[in-house]
Amino acid sequence: MAEFCKECSIDMWGRDMKDLAGLVTEQEVKEGLGAVVICEGCGIIRVDHNGVRLVELEPIATVPVE
Repeated sequence: MAEFCKECSIDMWGRDMKDLAGLVTEQEVKEGLGAVVICEGCGIIRVDHNGVRLVELEPIATVPVE
């Protein structure tokens, strides 16, 4: 089954389906952690306890193009 971050879920379905919520605790997010996930809309990202995409200064992963 496809999983989406909060923003992509709202874009696709009109509401937050909470696919990626609850993977980390609020305390872990306050400590600077996040769950690394694959959002079907965004790709490889980190999300907080609510499934919201966290802002990254650099990409989580890159795929070399040959």
